[in-house]
Amino acid sequence: MVLGSNITRIRSFIILGFPGLSPQYYGPASALLFLIYLAILLGNIFILVFVICEKSLQKPMYLVFCHLICCNLYSTAVSCPNHE
Repeated sequence: MVLGSNITRIRSFIILGFPGLSPQYYGPASALLFLIYLAILLGNIFILVFVICEKSLQKPMYLVFCHLICCNLYSTAVSCPNHE
């Protein structure tokens, strides 16, 4: 058995749309997903700012929540597909 004999190199890919959805609904579906993304973003930022501003909430448990919120913000921003 030769090591590295089964190698696939993909340099780019194109997202063609939503499978099974008529192209006339791409705009509304994209707008809905964008609104959901904004709701996630604004909700997490609100909780983060509230915990930072409220001194009584600066306990280890709430700081763990802040770290989880930061991870959630990063993961939602990174996993959004980009198009060229």
